[in-house]
Amino acid sequence: MAEAFKVLGQADTSNTLFETTLYTVPTKPNVGFAARNVSQTLVASLVVCNRDSSSGDYSVRVIPSGETEGTKHTIFLSKAIAANDTHVISLGLGMQAGDAIKVSSGSGDDISMSAFGVEMV
Repeated sequence: MAEAFKVLGQADTSNTLFETTLYTVPTKPNVGFAARNVSQTLVASLVVCNRDSSSGDYSVRVIPSGETEGTKHTIFLSKAIAANDTHVISLGLGMQAGDAIKVSSGSGDDISMSAFGVEMV
């Protein structure tokens, strides 16, 4: 497997009442003899930045491939973040092909989110 340390995804959730897909694990194409359609990602960290002069909140969900998004996928729900503050969250989250991270923020909040990690495709 090839490994690539990288910015996995970045999103501006400002004024977004619905979840935005921050990152989806890519699917490796079947190529060659006995090829497997497998990709994996290790999400090392998530950085949340409140760019607003007032406090806000954010939510994060991790949805496995093929599942319908629901409350069981929530890892942060309306997590408060102070004005002009940044949260650096260490995850160590293993994900498979098609799994997704979805993010959102409160109405009127100016929040940016970035995911960092390693893709193994």
